[in-house]
Amino acid sequence: MRQWTVADNLSGMTQKSFADLSWEQKDKKTGRERFLGEMELVVPWKELVKLIVPVAPRVEPGPSGGRPAYPVEVMLRIYLCQTWYNLSDDGMEDTLYDSESVRRFCLGKAAVDEVPDERSIRRFRHLLETEKLQEKLMQRVTRLYRGILKNALHLNTLCMLASLYLKRRVLVAAQG
Repeated sequence: MRQWTVADNLSGMTQKSFADLSWEQKDKKTGRERFLGEMELVVPWKELVKLIVPVAPRVEPGPSGGRPAYPVEVMLRIYLCQTWYNLSDDGMEDTLYDSESVRRFCLGKAAVDEVPDERSIRRFRHLLETEKLQEKLMQRVTRLYRGILKNALHLNTLCMLASLYLKRRVLVAAQG
């Protein structure tokens, strides 16, 4: 089965909504939009998703029914935004509703009713913590960019990611 990506939300739309037209007509990009645009380019999404998929819940509903899990890439994007902006689980859910730029980064052009709730966000974060995937994610990013750190944007972004990772790790250890 093919893994869902954020780009899948963009492929099926033929007619633009008023919100899309308004978004495209904006004169100024915010600092958050610029930052998320840089992260879109430098984070190796496919590589990171591959690390998480083996332990992540299945996307399709199980035999007992229930709501299917959210796609791993969506939840990874949400997790990283939560880390970058130092948000709680419910704060991240609120941000997905409040911020068009964060919602587009994490969900593509998905409707507001497709926003994961704080329980889903918490479960994914706990999955990464219990499986010790945060360390593996940082190791993978470091290894992938070892040969191309000449680009200042990549170097700056990697340093920022590492710094945020360490801050988050210290906070989680202090809470534990």
